[in-house]
Amino acid sequence: MSRLNQLQGKSKIYNIGGIDLEIKPLSLADMELLIINDDASQKEQMEMSIRLIDKTLKESVPDSTEEERKNIGIQYMTELMNAITEINGLKDDRKGKIIDAIKTRQNQPVK
Repeated sequence: MSRLNQLQGKSKIYNIGGIDLEIKPLSLADMELLIINDDASQKEQMEMSIRLIDKTLKESVPDSTEEERKNIGIQYMTELMNAITEINGLKDDRKGKIIDAIKTRQNQPVK
């Protein structure tokens, strides 16, 4: 291994919904998941946030199934996004936009 191995992100344990999850930071290969276009609609922002959460959970809990990740309750999205933004060192303004989109989605009536 080269010394670049030392630049890989370090995971951290977060308690989400009463269970401990080891959240791993994303890598350079995942940069497109961290970019949210300011002009994107709320629906697009939510879809991007869901892809980001899914990728993070897939990396952090490798034995999880797509069905399990898809069925995580929406009430945990804010906690998950807080952990993801912290572990990846995202700025607070980006985190705020993501959290706002999640809260808006949570407050919409179920169809």
